[in-house]
Amino acid sequence: AKFESPDDQKDIYERLLGTPPATDAEWTGLIRATGAIHDRDDLKSELFLKMAPKMPRTDSVISLYKISAKSIQDDTEFGKVMRAID
Repeated sequence: AKFESPDDQKDIYERLLGTPPATDAEWTGLIRATGAIHDRDDLKSELFLKMAPKMPRTDSVISLYKISAKSIQDDTEFGKVMRAID
């Protein structure tokens, strides 16, 4: 909520993905924060696509990923994000 712009949020979240979170709780926080980026489906999609191959394949993390991805309004971007975890 304290970021200047969604682009600033994206930059920080990408840095966090550079050294991926170690626990499910850390992944949960990152996934929720990404889903909360407002009005920028392109940024959300890009971040979710970078997360997908790195995140743990636990039921709870995948479930939250899917729920958070539903915040993407653009059907094409949403489809890309959902296919990334299949």
